Amino acid sequence: ASLAQGTSVIKNYLVSPDTDAMIAACQQLGAIIDKNDQAMLTVQGFGGKPKAAHTIIDVGNSGQALRFIAGVASLGTAY
Repeated sequence: ASLAQGTSVIKNYLVSPDTDAMIAACQQLGAIIDKNDQAMLTVQGFGGKPKAAHTIIDVGNSGQALRFIAGVASLGTAY
């Protein structure tokens, strides 16, 4: 949903530290993600063009988030 252009709604997502790490990383790359109390996310994507992160993207111990974010970040431009 972060890679898409426009708004997406994700219902019943897994609430976990790995998911939180992925959400934070996508936000650092320009996605606007809102959570609500009913396990639903509203995501405004960056249309395949992530912004450069202005700090280190820390995904903690989430290997899955690391693999996905490395690929997504490679779509951006270096500054």
